[in-house]
Amino acid sequence: MNTDYMSAVLAEDKEKAMITKEFLENHFKFHNKLTVYQGQIPLTITKEWHLHLNGGHHDYDIVDVEDLADMCSERELTLKPVHTTKDENTGTEREVGIVSL
Repeated sequence: MNTDYMSAVLAEDKEKAMITKEFLENHFKFHNKLTVYQGQIPLTITKEWHLHLNGGHHDYDIVDVEDLADMCSERELTLKPVHTTKDENTGTEREVGIVSL
């Protein structure tokens, strides 16, 4: 398969899975929990009197949705697990797509 095409598809999938401040504000108006993924590792964010992250060896409170959106962007968290594969020659991992749930 054409690698340029795959790169374009991956970029489009990643864009669809972006976590923004607006998405988070709207989500937490109607729900008390959100599961995001760092690669294939699920992280659960719960809304109590504050936001709380638990998963992937992390357990801490988050100040507000703006900080949460920044953290999601910095750590490349997504709304669905991302499948990666290891290059046998270089030993580096690369994304091959978002896993369908």
